[in-house]
Amino acid sequence: IPDLMMIDFDLKGKDGLEIFKELQPSPRVIMFSASGSIPIAVSATKLGVSEFLRKPINAEQLRSAVEKNISREAIKLRRGKGIEWLSGKSPKLKEMFAKIQKALEAARDIILVGERGIPKERVAEFIHQNGPKRERKLAKIDLSSFRKETLEAHFWANIQELMGRPKASSLQNEQDLYGTVYLENLEGLDEFFKRSIFNFFKERKGRIDKSIRAIIGIYDKNEIQRLKIKEGFLIEIPPLRERKEDLPGLLELYLKRYSTEYNKKVEFISSELLDFLAAYDYPGNYLELERLIQGAVLEAASDKLELKNFLLDFRGLLQTSLKKGLEENLTLEEAKRKLEKILYPTLLKKFDGDKSRVARFLDIPKATLVERLEDLVD
Repeated sequence: IPDLMMIDFDLKGKDGLEIFKELQPSPRVIMFSASGSIPIAVSATKLGVSEFLRKPINAEQLRSAVEKNISREAIKLRRGKGIEWLSGKSPKLKEMFAKIQKALEAARDIILVGERGIPKERVAEFIHQNGPKRERKLAKIDLSSFRKETLEAHFWANIQELMGRPKASSLQNEQDLYGTVYLENLEGLDEFFKRSIFNFFKERKGRIDKSIRAIIGIYDKNEIQRLKIKEGFLIEIPPLRERKEDLPGLLELYLKRYSTEYNKKVEFISSELLDFLAAYDYPGNYLELERLIQGAVLEAASDKLELKNFLLDFRGLLQTSLKKGLEENLTLEEAKRKLEKILYPTLLKKFDGDKSRVARFLDIPKATLVERLEDLVD
């Protein structure tokens, strides 16, 4: 794709605007015409033409227009509200922001990959706010609303209306138009519908504003490989388990947020709890961590969070304890003993030392628990 094209509006057969509409994706375009028609110039600008010049063209005027449009400084991403959870210095995070910057500079549609528990919508908002059409609106479409075959026509009517090119006579301001369309929950649709959505954004036939960016959010990039989709700039939002070095900052963020919300002065996290959180894999990602901190702050009776304040289920406790035990090269029996030595004390602290409650939680007789605790003493 060239950085800049010049098109003569006064062509035979097709005029310059018709040629411009066929370009996909469209580069920056300088268009010129012998006509002094203001409606044509306005229409060209609304369609995305960068400059519309009148012939005969002054050499200095042309040079200025070319320099203005050919020089592209690297886009500097502006961080705003809503993505504080994406603050940090992990390599995966830096890689994601670098890809967002490249996608913006290339004016490409984006496939945004993020597991469950990752608020992809916030990242879509961030991309829109940093894009060339930021002064326009962001449209958000939940594709799960169109799962029934009878509703597909309703979807296409909506998307055509959102992305339709304004008429030259339109009095709409830029702020009334859409600059980005974000679609999520693709997974629930049938295969044909999925492919037709990707083909629509690839071809953009008819009266479609080609300057509108599409962002499609999915949970698993294997979905794209399975559908054999090659269009779109693939950007993966790193799951929390791949950003453990950023965990202290995330904990501080959520601790401050919910201490303020509940009017509490919870400022510290115990070293034991920090050790546990560092080993936990967060299957629910950022939303799970936020929920855990929110509940813990609400439960806290002092200025320090303890493991007992956390509303973890047994599976989470078991998996984390097992992971900590298997970090060492142990036999199966040694790993089991290590697991119990980590799990039982953790549960006792969570239940304030009440062995009866721990036994009920584990669904074992209290006598069995007491016997195991005595056997674990070195």
